[in-house]
Amino acid sequence: MNEVLRKVFLALEGAWNTLGLRLVDIKIEFGNTADGELVVADVIDNDSWRLRDQDWTELSKQRFRDGDELSAVEEIYQLVARLTERIRIPRQAIVLWRGSKKDNFPETPGLPASINRIEVTFSGHKQPIACLRRLEELQRDFPDSGVILAIAGRSNGLGPMLAAHTTWPVISVPPGIKDFPENIWSSLQMPRDVPNATILDLDNAFSYALNILSVKNPIIYMGQRFAIEERMES
Repeated sequence: MNEVLRKVFLALEGAWNTLGLRLVDIKIEFGNTADGELVVADVIDNDSWRLRDQDWTELSKQRFRDGDELSAVEEIYQLVARLTERIRIPRQAIVLWRGSKKDNFPETPGLPASINRIEVTFSGHKQPIACLRRLEELQRDFPDSGVILAIAGRSNGLGPMLAAHTTWPVISVPPGIKDFPENIWSSLQMPRDVPNATILDLDNAFSYALNILSVKNPIIYMGQRFAIEERMES
């Protein structure tokens, strides 16, 4: 029950964060299905939480408890109702981009269902025009943003080439770093306006990508924050 409660709170916290609001606390009631499954058995609305804006102004039922005029309370409820309609799960992608078929696509265990996994194989050196065309298609197909993990052996120049032509974050994850350690400089020492990140550990690269996407995605935010809190409490 505690885990479900925390995840519900974090998902809602992430949702309100996208609108610049702060979820302070929440009340949730639980129940059991006929099969014995524990579920949230309550309507979650402006009577169930305390919600505040950036100026720490109360936007929930607490205004009624504090004795505000009913007209002011009604206005706050209407505002929250309008804001609730703006909450959504964005269409985002993590793009695994390799330079050739000799580079292996990694497994992505635990990738949330709300994130699309896209695989691309184009060489930044040999197929630059094809790279730019595919990049344009991806940005059109996923207007809510994405993150590119560039996985290219040897030269490791794919990530910087892509980073110079997109506003999406690009993370270079050189797979052959043990055999060609000098190639890391191909994605570390970049000229101006080529904002490419380099992460050697693939798990950390995925975690970093999810952190980036979590800013707009309350489901990803919930998963990332829950994992952090679990580590802190262990």
